[in-house]
Amino acid sequence: MVRKEKLDSMFNAFSIVSGENYVYVCDMKQDLSRWSKSAVDYFGLPSEYMENAQSIWNEHLHPTDREYFNESINAIFAGSDNNHTLEYRARRLDGEYVVCVCQGVVIHDDDGKPEYFCGSIKNHDSVNFIDDVTNLRSLYGFLDDLKSAFWKKQELDILMIGVEEFSRTNDIFGYTFGNRALRKLGSLLLS
Repeated sequence: MVRKEKLDSMFNAFSIVSGENYVYVCDMKQDLSRWSKSAVDYFGLPSEYMENAQSIWNEHLHPTDREYFNESINAIFAGSDNNHTLEYRARRLDGEYVVCVCQGVVIHDDDGKPEYFCGSIKNHDSVNFIDDVTNLRSLYGFLDDLKSAFWKKQELDILMIGVEEFSRTNDIFGYTFGNRALRKLGSLLLS
């Protein structure tokens, strides 16, 4: 259980700095990985926690991209490489392929042995799903959530809120004030 808690702690740390990239952290000693929930939903992965994620992810890659992906990951797990940057095509839940760039690094234990493989995957098909000012889902994020719910055949309730003529607030009080007001509104909506 201690190793899973460490895995979660590292995952949370990487998630903070990942932006909109999908984060993964793999405990190399147990071959247990944790992946971003958004990646799980977008690509139709079995769970946030996966044993032997290489094999699972491999099945989501375009067949012509699998060989060099596996070469790189095998080198990571063999200890002959400490990082990788790969571009490949990955299959979305709807069966279409999108271009992704994966970057990862190995974190070693006190004895210098590979312990964790951590990184992120940038989906070049995605646009800005999070609004930079409010940290809420943007219109693109909202539409992506709708598409995901449609694929899963989930029922949902929708509430859309718009602020009319907000540009006047920026014109009168400035963007700093306007951004603070939007962040406060976003915080109120989340709470």
